[in-house]
Amino acid sequence: MRVIVMLVLAGLTCSAFGQQGTVVVDPKRNYTVKSEGEIYNGFDREYPEYADTTTADLNFNNSDWINIHFAKANFAGDTLQILVYETNPAFHHQYRISIIDNKFFIYYEFRTSGENVKRIARTLESKLILNTLDFKKGKEIRGYTEYKGECIDDCWSEPISIRGNFKVIIPGPPIR
Repeated sequence: MRVIVMLVLAGLTCSAFGQQGTVVVDPKRNYTVKSEGEIYNGFDREYPEYADTTTADLNFNNSDWINIHFAKANFAGDTLQILVYETNPAFHHQYRISIIDNKFFIYYEFRTSGENVKRIARTLESKLILNTLDFKKGKEIRGYTEYKGECIDDCWSEPISIRGNFKVIIPGPPIR
């Protein structure tokens, strides 16, 4: 199974992923998430369905107002999938990190309001630093990521830059 997943991801590396990288482990780094644990809803009471608990603080293009606030994880076999995301009436971001055998791939897509166009970015550079590679159910994983990319379909020419911290808990009870 691992070989098939790696081959599929390697094939995608040439297109939307860009390239794979090696995870850096730094358990002493500060992975602070601004407003962690607080309920965030950028559109307040008008759209309560978009409220969730803040578990990420990724900034898009050094903007003062475009940040991605939520993260969740899935762990199956030897693959950890981390999704850092936000959806609201103005935009939709999906920043996907796949980690297999200390290697990572990042896939980023976004949409803006008023258009049902999925914009996919090609990775130019990426970085991933985690507090641990000890992936077990119930374990907290904290990380820092940087991404530079370019939009490859139906978007503007401005480069894409994303960076920040996130926290996920691997779903399931802890393995003892």
